[in-house]
Amino acid sequence: MAQIAEEVLFRGFMYQGLESRLGNVAALLITSAAFGLIHKVYGYSWEHAVWSSYIGLSLGSLRWSTGSVAAPIIAHAVANAAFIPIIVDLLVGWLT
Repeated sequence: MAQIAEEVLFRGFMYQGLESRLGNVAALLITSAAFGLIHKVYGYSWEHAVWSSYIGLSLGSLRWSTGSVAAPIIAHAVANAAFIPIIVDLLVGWLT
């Protein structure tokens, strides 16, 4: 559910507000940087924050090209789900 909230905030409200004032490119860059920084605030490493900024560029590009927040929400959910087997494997390995 976090991906829905993040996408509505970053690619919905924030992107739309910035786009109307500064244009698409600035909105894309600012929201991507903010997306990365919020992951640092969540307690992740700087490497994770930079990686999240790159992901934000991809999600923001989807928002720009489709004009909707639906595609970034779906892409974010798929990206998060792709990591579930990796996390489970790490946990199982750690527990055994």
